[in-house]
Amino acid sequence: MTLQQLKYVITVAEKGSITEAAKELFISQPSLSGAIKEVESEAKITIFNRCRAGVALTTEGMEFSPGIMWFRWSVRYLSMG
Repeated sequence: MTLQQLKYVITVAEKGSITEAAKELFISQPSLSGAIKEVESEAKITIFNRCRAGVALTTEGMEFSPGIMWFRWSVRYLSMG
């Protein structure tokens, strides 16, 4: 699992849409979907419920994402100083 993949998970969670997140991240939707699936496979959880209207965090995803957000904040904070 890479920092880039974790950034992808956060962006998808914030946008509620893989398509919208892909636009913001300047990558293709299939590439982003594949990266999310890799994270889910490595973590052995399903992070998002997918439907035509977008995505929503699963219970496991809700437990997983705060740790990612804290880690992202920590990296930003430490790189400032």
